[in-house]
Amino acid sequence: MHTPPTLHRELPIPLPRLQAHALDDQVLEIDGDIKAIAQMADSGQWLLAIDAGFEFCIARLNPDLTLDDTFGDNGSGYFFDSFDPAGFGFNAVNQIHWVDDKILVTGAFFDFDVDRIAVARYHADGRPDAAFNGNGKHIVELPHSPRRQGKQRTGTLHSAISTPHHTQVQADGGLAFFFLEVDDRHRDGRAFLVRLDANGQLDPGFNQQGFVQVQFEGQELNPRGLVQQGADLLVYGATQPDEEGSGYGLIMRFDPLGHLDRTFNGSGYVVIGSHAARATLAQVSVDEQGAIFAAGTLSSELLITRRHPDGSPDGAFNNGAPMLVALPFELQAVKAMTVQGDAMLIAASAGAREYKGTLIRLRTNGALDERFADGAGYLMAEQESEYLALSLAPDDSIIAAGYVFNGGYYAWIRRFGRDGIAPTCGLQRAARKQRRRGGLKAATHPG
Repeated sequence: MHTPPTLHRELPIPLPRLQAHALDDQVLEIDGDIKAIAQMADSGQWLLAIDAGFEFCIARLNPDLTLDDTFGDNGSGYFFDSFDPAGFGFNAVNQIHWVDDKILVTGAFFDFDVDRIAVARYHADGRPDAAFNGNGKHIVELPHSPRRQGKQRTGTLHSAISTPHHTQVQADGGLAFFFLEVDDRHRDGRAFLVRLDANGQLDPGFNQQGFVQVQFEGQELNPRGLVQQGADLLVYGATQPDEEGSGYGLIMRFDPLGHLDRTFNGSGYVVIGSHAARATLAQVSVDEQGAIFAAGTLSSELLITRRHPDGSPDGAFNNGAPMLVALPFELQAVKAMTVQGDAMLIAASAGAREYKGTLIRLRTNGALDERFADGAGYLMAEQESEYLALSLAPDDSIIAAGYVFNGGYYAWIRRFGRDGIAPTCGLQRAARKQRRRGGLKAATHPG
């Protein structure tokens, strides 16, 4: 049932690490992490969703990654907001979308009682869209977890907040979330697949109540995301680790009514891992034919698998077995992934003690792509950092965003050439803004 991975041995371990020199490098004067990016197709501008402690921040950049001085507070190019401006708590964002000429932001709000899914919608100029829930904001309250007036969660917080990863905007305007709800009774959290209608309300046509609790053989899960596969939803992540620290990466498929699809891989799920190791499937991509590519980690190694649309192993890929990609550094987490032509581009966090944002590009057979980064197949950032979001510009250049640390955490966005190496024709630029010194980071990095 639990498919063990095999080490990929087609290539020798690459030569010394290449550090990443970007075409454009923008450090924003914002104490926070860029969690998501989206391009406004009509203008080529970029929208950023940034975790910034008790608030979140929305920024708009020009195509060259400079702040748009026609947007935000006093021409700053950004503004701060809260999912509950009248309340007190932590905000976290995870996705930003440009949908029907509106800015749609999804995340979570923690009011020191229960983590809750939260949604905000804005006009293109950043004004709240009053047509959405009256004030442009909505915090989702599941019926089993009502707010306890005057109550606060006791004990140690496991993170500042748990966020719903990779929100899906569906064809009818509805929203789907795979969410870890943490409360006083469930300190490690419970996973829920939640569907909202276009107005932000729980959809009664989905599992008769708008949500379904997701477990694997009675084990609780740590959600990492979800992706659309035709009319169905694939959810993915890992089982919560047992007493020995073991955990399995998994993918499960649910039909449009919110029911587990038992025809998927003959059981409803794909489970990958081995005893005494901790596996996570952190990113999943589905191509036009429905074929599945998944990436994550097994302990400190890069784990990948390719599956047919029905969830069965693709025998043309590593003889159907999951694969461990040989890398000359420890890998802590896979943070983002996107298809780039005939290759898969992955943003990962490398390093044992100090994370460094790293771009890795793989060929269709799982080998490091020798066309990327002058033959190495990967690029590592110069200093402590993480890339948390990835996208491709219309010219196929790579946009990577997250945070950089230098005495504090600062929002950071970079552009790389298509194959990772900046041309030597003078396009490379230094950071346009001097990094603001000092200040403490107000939020943790939940994922």
